[in-house]
Amino acid sequence: MKRTPLLYDEMLALTPKRTGRVWPQVSFMQQRLRAAKVFRLDHAAAAYAASMIVAHPEAIARDVEFAIPPFERMYVELPYPEFFKILSAAAPEEYRSSYIAPPEEEDQDIGYLFDGPLVYVMSRAMKSAKNPFPMVLPIRYRLNRTFSFEEEQVMTNLLDTSRLGIDALFWGSCFNVLHPATMRALRTHHSCEFWYGNEHPDFAHVVARAVLKPSAGDLRNIVALPLFLNRTREVQLLDTVPPAPGFVHAKPRTLVRHNVVRLRLDPGPLLKRVFTSRASGGWRREHDVRGHWCGDRTYHANTHDHDLREIAVNRWKCLRCGGQRWWRKAHKRGRKDQGQVITTYEVMP
Repeated sequence: MKRTPLLYDEMLALTPKRTGRVWPQVSFMQQRLRAAKVFRLDHAAAAYAASMIVAHPEAIARDVEFAIPPFERMYVELPYPEFFKILSAAAPEEYRSSYIAPPEEEDQDIGYLFDGPLVYVMSRAMKSAKNPFPMVLPIRYRLNRTFSFEEEQVMTNLLDTSRLGIDALFWGSCFNVLHPATMRALRTHHSCEFWYGNEHPDFAHVVARAVLKPSAGDLRNIVALPLFLNRTREVQLLDTVPPAPGFVHAKPRTLVRHNVVRLRLDPGPLLKRVFTSRASGGWRREHDVRGHWCGDRTYHANTHDHDLREIAVNRWKCLRCGGQRWWRKAHKRGRKDQGQVITTYEVMP
């Protein structure tokens, strides 16, 4: 069966001739993408994630500190039309209309590259074009790093608004449904910056304003996706997918061999309650183990809603029962002399 290349594949296939003056940024992204673990949400999973964001934006705000990517370098891609349709439909009419792009400019796929504390955004637009061009947005997000006073002033000037304008940019269509105190949750923990494009003579009027409005809600998505991916109830290991011929930009390419891991997202409404995936034996080859939540016996023995307070870096303690919960980093397991497993991930509801 012929496999369709991802936005990820298309970005890796770009060349200096095709990208022109943005080649340095594209080359930089290619280097980072090659070392990333790849997650792909199908249409149903993207719709599910959007529905959860619409239904529980306050849970995202409350659990913002638990949004730890399962791998230090991770790429998440999703089909955007269904995702955006659900999110925009939940916004007030006057707010919704200002964020809808013309059909020919509407993003078809969105990719988020989590590179340590930095997150980059990729997109594929131009639906009517014969060969849609993958783009790397000049705005990137900084997790667990807030704005300096000067940076915040620059951002409010670009948005021509107060700091509430930054909150609206970060939350997107969810902004108007949040309590005023909750709106600040994303800005309190995270920030953004322009990593290229600011050398343009008309940066403020041409580059920044053209990018900021379509970027509304990206930081909300960036925080929400790890919360969803860390809530795995069951992991299914499927057969190895062999190498397959394919075409990227009308040129033949061999899509790499990989194992597909299907992650069933838990539909429960409480995002910070993480279920331990079933252990699967028999692994002998070296393979990646995703970052995951751990808890002591006291934490698991008590089923109440834990009142967690951070007592150390990525370690929390419940003030009610004393149980502790911590984050275990991604690592490798198995014997390298028995071979290696290269894994991508397909997410479905």
